[in-house]
Amino acid sequence: MFPSLRALCCRLRAVGPVALILGTPQRATIANHPDGGYRLLIDYTEGREWLDLPRSRAADLYGRPGDAEFDAAARLLTARHLTWELPWQLDKDGHLTCPVSWKERP
Repeated sequence: MFPSLRALCCRLRAVGPVALILGTPQRATIANHPDGGYRLLIDYTEGREWLDLPRSRAADLYGRPGDAEFDAAARLLTARHLTWELPWQLDKDGHLTCPVSWKERP
């Protein structure tokens, strides 16, 4: 098997088909869900993945995410072999956001 094909197969096994469809991860955002609670948005070079965070408390539409939401976001990012690079910051819309990248395997 060619080295580049082997690398592609290893990455596909590690991150799943999302990597082939949506491209390279760019940014993760914790945003308010229209029905209450929060959702994690992961921006890739070719699209966006929307993931609902589990409701851990009665979330106010204008409230701030708590530790449970950050823990859930970290679990979802880890499940996709992603890691954040900087502390969470506010974006222009007032949502918490941070750059993400593929997690290097040891």
